[in-house]
Amino acid sequence: MRRRDNIYFYISCVSITFSFILIYYFYEERFDFSDFLDIKTILTVLGTVFGAYFGAKTAGRYAIESVERQIESQEKKETKRETDKFLRVGNLFFTRISSIITISDLIEENFVKVNSENDIIENDILVDVAKKEVEKQRGILKGIDITEVWDEKYYVFLLSLMKIDDCAESLNGLSETLEKLDSHEIDSAYGELLKNSRKLNEHKIKLGKVLLKYNT
Repeated sequence: MRRRDNIYFYISCVSITFSFILIYYFYEERFDFSDFLDIKTILTVLGTVFGAYFGAKTAGRYAIESVERQIESQEKKETKRETDKFLRVGNLFFTRISSIITISDLIEENFVKVNSENDIIENDILVDVAKKEVEKQRGILKGIDITEVWDEKYYVFLLSLMKIDDCAESLNGLSETLEKLDSHEIDSAYGELLKNSRKLNEHKIKLGKVLLKYNT
């Protein structure tokens, strides 16, 4: 668009100059201006005026282009800085979520059906260790200021924290039901833990796809 405008402007300038020369020659034939006004003088004045204008226009154009390049370079640096920050936080979340899912998998592999008090004790120890580890991972993630991440990506990390909170609450619920020696409640709490763990794993996969897009 700018190039087209420049072409129109140059054509207009040439047309005006040409028209002025024609008018001058027309009146020269009738009024004989040559005694006090020379065509060379007119062309010199016009050349000086247009030359000064075009020189200023060219200098201004290059100045604007230089500023635009600086702005573009700064925007690229800012975008890269924001992308790097997003990836750092995202990779940290991905790693911690993976750790929590591993803990849930270990519970699923080692949790025994309650038939005796020894089963309760064994499960209680397993769940207690898992609770401490999950709280550790959750504490690390909650210490990150995710509000600094891009607004449109904020929800990714917010959802991660919510899913982790659900797993932590499920562990607490399972721990409380183990003390009641009620097999039905224990099975229900154990099922809730598995459900939240699988939801967290689904979210981890989504987060991985988002990170993959920014890593490429």
